[in-house]
Amino acid sequence: MCLTRINAKDLNDGWLDNFEEINVGLTSSNFGRKLETFWPKKKSDCPPGSEYGDDNDERRRTCSLQSKSGGLDVQNLCTSIYDKNYVLGIRIRETDSLSADDFSMTSIKAGDLMPKMSS
Repeated sequence: MCLTRINAKDLNDGWLDNFEEINVGLTSSNFGRKLETFWPKKKSDCPPGSEYGDDNDERRRTCSLQSKSGGLDVQNLCTSIYDKNYVLGIRIRETDSLSADDFSMTSIKAGDLMPKMSS
């Protein structure tokens, strides 16, 4: 399972620069295993015109995204779902240097993504 695009609609961190710095996490897990990956991994992951925020913590590396109807193509953000018991998680972190970061998260049962078998 790969995530390929992030779109924004009316993000606002209180600054007037019209850009938000985001980090995206993608996980898949069941009760025994957890696979976790984050984007961006490196500066070249950010498209032209998007600034890269480097950090030693992979959860805080960022690409900038326009606040109003901006979008970013995401590369190299994939995880594996081995069976219907796995849960796919998507987490978007908007980093703030002066206050607490903002998070948006959702999860989907893999069984809901897979086609139903009939006899």
